[in-house]
Amino acid sequence: TYRALFAKARMLSGKLVEIGTGGDIVGLLLPNAAQSMAAFLALQSAGRVVAMMGSEAGPVDLVRDGTIRTVVT
Repeated sequence: TYRALFAKARMLSGKLVEIGTGGDIVGLLLPNAAQSMAAFLALQSAGRVVAMMGSEAGPVDLVRDGTIRTVVT
């Protein structure tokens, strides 16, 4: 349900803010669509820009050059 999705997103957002997610752009690499949506909403709520990363060919250059310093997996 949407209620469960937003509850997960709020919980994860609090954790992300608590631990700090270095940098404004955070990579998101998750295999499950429901998990990805909750994490996406959490990152947005934490004020981060999300860079979706595909499992076979994510934006590796952005990680290499330091643009993305944190990847949520």
